[in-house]
Amino acid sequence: MFSYLEYILETKNGAEVARVLKSVESCKRALIGLGYAEFTFEDFLAVFVEQLESVLPGTTSSISVDTLVDRCRDQYVSNYVVMFFRFVTSCEIRQRADFFEPFIYGTSNLTVQQFCKASVEPMGEESDHVHITALTDALGVPVRVVYLDRSLGDSGKVAEVNHHDFIPASSPSPEKSAVPPVTLLYRPGHYDILYAK
Repeated sequence: MFSYLEYILETKNGAEVARVLKSVESCKRALIGLGYAEFTFEDFLAVFVEQLESVLPGTTSSISVDTLVDRCRDQYVSNYVVMFFRFVTSCEIRQRADFFEPFIYGTSNLTVQQFCKASVEPMGEESDHVHITALTDALGVPVRVVYLDRSLGDSGKVAEVNHHDFIPASSPSPEKSAVPPVTLLYRPGHYDILYAK
């Protein structure tokens, strides 16, 4: 979330904020359609929308990067946004159960519903490929995940830097040189933000 909001602040991309707000509204309707009571997620959604609107360029409520850092360090804000993203991820997986089911069942022997209840919605659960695919598709925000491959590569090196781009299904075909606005370094059990030099 921080990297994405920072990207909007730096690019002053009001159109991107409007686009994501539409995606969020669609997610809200989908959650209700799947049987979630609005009160179970409305506070989480409101905190995310507040953060998103605060990075809108040229408004009186626009914040600085330093203020964004402070807000994202606030446990109340960060936990509420993470919980909202967990609901969005679960919703996307459930809506596209036919697509996600082989990946889920192949690794966990759980149904889609069981997987969402056990591995997506609870705080403290780690995210993996399925989660990132669902969240990037739901919000329409591309993400690059960089990781070290410790196997012996073609070049004879023991460790190589590789990446995987999660491009939302709704995105137009990106240029091969286009880098997603969010780049993360995967370390087992954790993702860190990476910045281009």
